[in-house]
Parts: sequence; C-alpha cells; structure tokens
Amino acid sequence: MSKKSRPVHGVVSVPCFEVWLAAHYCQVRNYQDQHDARRHCAQIAHVREGEKFLPKDFPWDAVAEAAQRCRLAGVPEPELGTQGPCPSTTMPHLMRGLGLL
Repeated sequence: MSKKSRPVHGVVSVPCFEVWLAAHYCQVRNYQDQHDARRHCAQIAHVREGEKFLPKDFPWDAVAEAAQRCRLAGVPEPELGTQGPCPSTTMPHLMRGLGLL
C-alpha cells in the first residue's frame, strides 16, 4: 500500500489527553470534565495543575498497563476511528501501530 492510500486515523481522548497520562499511574476514574481529569493527573504525577510537562520520573514503561487503565473498568476499548465514552482514549491503537504494545 502506498503512503498516499494509507488511511489516517485521529487519536481521540475524552475529556482530554490527560486521561492517557493518568492511566500510566492508575485506573482512570469517572471525570466530570477536562478540569477534573487534569486535576487528577496533576495530583498523581505530583506536578502543579496546568503545567505542561511530564515529571522526570514519568512511567514511560507502563504503556501496556495504561492501555488497560485508560477507560473505566468493564468498558470496551473504543474502535479505531471512533470516539469512546468519557473517560477513554484511542491511544492504545496508536501504541499498537507503533509496535509499543
């Protein structure tokens, strides 16, 4: 398949990308909105809310665990090319495509 004919899929995180980051530390929870998800991520990563950097000790090697924890327990992974329920992310599809899962 040529590069021109390869499908392109977006990565959607609901309510925000911090769902994926938080899942590297623990099971995500039922966030009310982006602010709630960002606050939780900042708390568990031990950074100030609103800072746009990852701590030096970010658990990069927890990708497989994050792929399981990035949605509520019992909720299936969103299909490729879809938006899942809140909270969820389609980052596991990208990680598999990159060979990291």
